[in-house]
Amino acid sequence: MKRNDCIDVTKGFAVILVVLGHVIQYGANNYFDFSSHIIFKLIYSFHMPLFMFLSGYTSYYSFRNTKNTRLYFVKKRVISLLLPFLIWGIITSLFVCFKDIIIRHTLSTFIERIRDLFLYPANGLWFLWVLFFINVIHLIINSLEEKNGMISYVIVFIIVMIIPFGSYFGIDTIKWMLPFYFVGYFTNKYNDYISEKVKFIRIISICLLPVAIFLVIKNNYLCLINKELVVENKLFYSVNLGLRYIIAFVWIIVIFSITNLLKKNICYIKLANLGLYSLDIYVIQVFFVKMIGKISFWGDNIIIFNLLFVPLMTILITTICYIISNKLIRKNKFFTLLLLGNR
Repeated sequence: MKRNDCIDVTKGFAVILVVLGHVIQYGANNYFDFSSHIIFKLIYSFHMPLFMFLSGYTSYYSFRNTKNTRLYFVKKRVISLLLPFLIWGIITSLFVCFKDIIIRHTLSTFIERIRDLFLYPANGLWFLWVLFFINVIHLIINSLEEKNGMISYVIVFIIVMIIPFGSYFGIDTIKWMLPFYFVGYFTNKYNDYISEKVKFIRIISICLLPVAIFLVIKNNYLCLINKELVVENKLFYSVNLGLRYIIAFVWIIVIFSITNLLKKNICYIKLANLGLYSLDIYVIQVFFVKMIGKISFWGDNIIIFNLLFVPLMTILITTICYIISNKLIRKNKFFTLLLLGNR
């Protein structure tokens, strides 16, 4: 099956946004409130939902392949998603707990971090964890669909949405991301029907985009990562949650539409190539963005920070991560399996 270049271009763009957002977050280094940074707020209102939408879109090909058994599907997802989640979590924890292990000769802090990695996946590469369990949910639905049809999606979706535990085991994030995944899946599955309506959908989304941008800029709560806002007013929470979904979907439709309309030029090709390494860059960039907090040559000058530091660091970190993956990790089958889930 031929790769969809538009998907790779969108992934390439999305992973640049991931790095850019982290550069702003860690680069602010207490000089600025990164959560009120306009670009940061805009990025965090849609970039990970965009990734989940793309994951759902591409998952259609996996579920269409009837040759794969359910056991094979789960095994493959454990290797490609949970293994990198765990390995990078261990590597990060070893760096953080280095002094305790070497000097104090204790593993207690390290063990606590590994425990918390599973209890609170947001402490690690949470997207891999969330995508694994959404894939498992999809597999369950797929099994039920053979006898019960589309009603299986509705039943399982409702069950998942009423599961308690909040932030434990990333359940709140799984519930938040689930709609983006399935909208991506059904977009691909019913592509022929949607393509007839695509012009209308694009026009509506483009018209709503300025409103979405305005709402995000004016309201910090619309781009918060934590989906369980602690508010007394349930109506406010429901409206806010609904707005978050609408804003994210508006961005997804606009970006997805733009990439489908782009002409193939050098920028298009570079982004498509970067998209092939999107999850590689996602897992590697964490180490570099956390280091940049120690660099503070701009002091409290927001202009230098925005116009010089942020773009330069985003380009530099993205390039370094790409080179590390392409020239080092992917050259070795063992490292590719361990660090990238055999991608």
